[in-house]
Amino acid sequence: RSVTRTVRLVAGQPWVETTNVVDKLPLLDKDGIHFGFGFNVPQGVTKVDIPWGVMEMEKDQWPQANRNWIVLQRWLDVSNDTHGVTWCALDSPLFEYGDRTANISLGWGGQGPWLTQLEPSSTVYSWAMNNHWHTNFPLTQDGPVAFRYRIYPHGGYDAVAANRFGLEQAQPLVHVTADKNPDVKPVVAVDNRAVYVTVLKSTGKDNEMIVRLRSVSDKEETVALDFPARRPSSVSLCTLEEQPGQAVEGTLTMRPYGMATLKLAF
Repeated sequence: RSVTRTVRLVAGQPWVETTNVVDKLPLLDKDGIHFGFGFNVPQGVTKVDIPWGVMEMEKDQWPQANRNWIVLQRWLDVSNDTHGVTWCALDSPLFEYGDRTANISLGWGGQGPWLTQLEPSSTVYSWAMNNHWHTNFPLTQDGPVAFRYRIYPHGGYDAVAANRFGLEQAQPLVHVTADKNPDVKPVVAVDNRAVYVTVLKSTGKDNEMIVRLRSVSDKEETVALDFPARRPSSVSLCTLEEQPGQAVEGTLTMRPYGMATLKLAF
């Protein structure tokens, strides 16, 4: 029925948001919606945030990997040596690289046409909607539905800045009411900007907590932990099923793109 686009700029913020609202007819024929983003980044290299890793398109994909459509976790970055953009698709994690390649004309299964190699490109398509599949999906998809995208232009590629931007969009601040300025102290603090706390949860037992760290660095990193709110009596490195193992004292070494699960006892 209609497609409307809203572009939003926020004073003091370095990113732009576009929102595409599709009011779609409930068509029975196979169809899809693709939004194209052609970034002016000559010789750009595309890196994608995936669970517990950062993948460079084509270079880091297995020969058997699906190249017709790819999924991102929180962000995608297209950069050359001097400039680039970090792109977040808040409502549609599927994307196509370089062209619209997700419409498989010969049907489901091994018939194809399946891509075997991706050429470098600075264009991505958000694959927002489709009714291509034969089972477990509705026959039709109708609107109105909103699809939000946030784009952060920057200089050269910085994995830390890209990941931080992606986290900020995926995990916005939570507002609470208070009659005075609360004194909030974090449970855990890290001194290395390339290492993030990705999980912070209770174990279900009194005075126990799980902390999971992730590194977005392609090098080995050392991180020191601090506990501003309350110092635990012990910190243990978990190697299997969140069971405590080696004691952690002082600093912790993180492997390239590595993760570490810690158990805190108070």
